[in-house]
Amino acid sequence: MEYLDYFDYNFFLRTHPETFTRRFPPPNMLKFTRLNNYPQYKRTLSITQEENVLRAVRINTNEVLKQFDKCEFKTNGRYWQIYSAIERGTERGTEKSVIVKVSRYLFKNEYVNEMEIDGLILDKDLFAKNTRIWFNGILHVAVMEEYEYDLMNFLYNKEPTYEQITFVISNVCKALKILHSMGYAHLNVTPDNILLSHEGFVRLGGLSRARPLFQKITEEQGPPSDYNEFEPPHQAPGITLDVYSLGICLFEMDSGLKWPEYHPFKVNHYFILNSMKNKDLRELFQLMTYPGPARFSPGDILRIKPIRECKMKNFYNE
Repeated sequence: MEYLDYFDYNFFLRTHPETFTRRFPPPNMLKFTRLNNYPQYKRTLSITQEENVLRAVRINTNEVLKQFDKCEFKTNGRYWQIYSAIERGTERGTEKSVIVKVSRYLFKNEYVNEMEIDGLILDKDLFAKNTRIWFNGILHVAVMEEYEYDLMNFLYNKEPTYEQITFVISNVCKALKILHSMGYAHLNVTPDNILLSHEGFVRLGGLSRARPLFQKITEEQGPPSDYNEFEPPHQAPGITLDVYSLGICLFEMDSGLKWPEYHPFKVNHYFILNSMKNKDLRELFQLMTYPGPARFSPGDILRIKPIRECKMKNFYNE
């Protein structure tokens, strides 16, 4: 059985989003105060008003500001910008409002819900996009931090440089290291879950399929059972699977090949290896995907020379 067969499931979900009515809710590790009361790991979940606050539609910040009259910038916070404004066309339009453009949640009791962890992980499905909360007669509007691309869209439009590839791998490895230290495996490291901001920061999203490290991995979540027969006894299956998946992302970035072009081949096939342009990245790819007893963790990858020597400050190196 092909090592890459498990990608067929992710590809199916991306092309047939109507298959499931609801993605898995995130685990309690993110300390969501409003989601902790919901049942975990169920395919269907009734939509409540509170959940809709967390799952609002993606919206452009500038479009939100157009809905208000007399927008006046007030101050910068650590994670937000605050404007004073009057909303037009509503019954409350005569009341003064506060617009809060945030990269993290700002709730009505000034509680900041940590959707980012150490600045490297965020769940784009549960990020505050256009949340309106009335509190003490004041409207608070939370708008998501805008992202220019996810990595998949970037790869369809541009070809990343060697430095950009190592920068992405380095940042995602740091995010995975944090996630694993919390006791969870990501299990869905794909280019569409790696986000690139306008400022060139890299974030790891798609946490809705994360599971405890030592929980049994099904074929829907990972490669076939023959991949796991060499599982290192000292390391949880989810750790090596996340590194393996990131290795596939590395291959896609360096080779420029997309899923339909390489899916018939094993990772050690001559076509796969010869498709990679850079020798150092080819060797790194082999280390990340080799199905042996010495498979690497994210911390091990960060110590390998091409990743260790990455000096870029952001994806655009500005």
